[in-house]
Amino acid sequence: MATSRSLTFAEPSQYQSALRAVEADVVVTGKGRFHAHLTHIDFSRLWLQSGSDNLPRVARLATDRSRAPIFFKTHSSQAPVIIAGKEISPSELIVFRSGEAHVNRSLGPTSWGTMSLDPEALADAGRVIAGRELTFPPNTYSTRPPPALLSRLTYLHRRAIQLAVESPETLGHPEVSRSLEHEMVHLMIRSIIDQSGVHHRRTNFRHTAIIRKFEELAVANPHRPLHLTEVCAATGATERTLLRCCNEQFGMGPIKFLWLRRMNMVRTALTRADANSSSVTSVAMAHGFWELGRFAVSYRRIYGESPSRTLARASTGGPPPGRPVLSSRGHSAGLAGIA
Repeated sequence: MATSRSLTFAEPSQYQSALRAVEADVVVTGKGRFHAHLTHIDFSRLWLQSGSDNLPRVARLATDRSRAPIFFKTHSSQAPVIIAGKEISPSELIVFRSGEAHVNRSLGPTSWGTMSLDPEALADAGRVIAGRELTFPPNTYSTRPPPALLSRLTYLHRRAIQLAVESPETLGHPEVSRSLEHEMVHLMIRSIIDQSGVHHRRTNFRHTAIIRKFEELAVANPHRPLHLTEVCAATGATERTLLRCCNEQFGMGPIKFLWLRRMNMVRTALTRADANSSSVTSVAMAHGFWELGRFAVSYRRIYGESPSRTLARASTGGPPPGRPVLSSRGHSAGLAGIA
């Protein structure tokens, strides 16, 4: 029997924590109030996930080594999604290698879907459907399955998500869930083994190493403003190379990305703070923002409200941004990365 849950979020920190089978770090790069939705479905061996978010963002994702995931866009008329510096087509699937770490960037409102199997289920399905045992690919690649195959796969994914949201009792019926899982696993395996439209995404290993060092530096200094010279020294890259790498992955230069990352962290801190024991000044300065007037102007421009308003709203005891919005079947806790 399938189990499902559907959730809505008003803060990226809540959203990133609920993504399944992946470690995520989401930095919102656009202006406005953030909102996102996630729906998870667990069949006996297959996991499905559907997500949508409304603002441009950069998400650093590291996939769970215990799952074999595929990723696809669920709507053709949406903002571009860029993975590892290359735009994803609506006719394309991304098949990830085990434990792949990559940057998933959107330029606006986007909707996406994922499916994943554990290694044993992948091997078993490969033997039955393809006549050979399948394992995780050695490298992440994109594939363009025949249109009829992809259309059927995305339709069933969309239909399963619709049932999870509108009629979870139907999805939970043993025969319904068994039939859906059987056909979707079949379509997923056929998409993976169809090599006619495979494009192996060439990786610039030097650029990958630079971005990894850049991210390690950001994690080690979450609240301190970093200067370009020290970032170049820490990554071993020239200014020109570092700018190229960051624009390729994040769509902006390194200093702007680090600044936006700290702004996102300030907003998260303000939404969790108590106005009786915290102040905007103390939270802003704890994150390296000492020009408070400039900080307040930038904050309002990005989030559409003053930082003091965020703090006051958080202290009223309103409903948390990551609450379930629809009834769930089965488990409703333990949310964690990509399906």
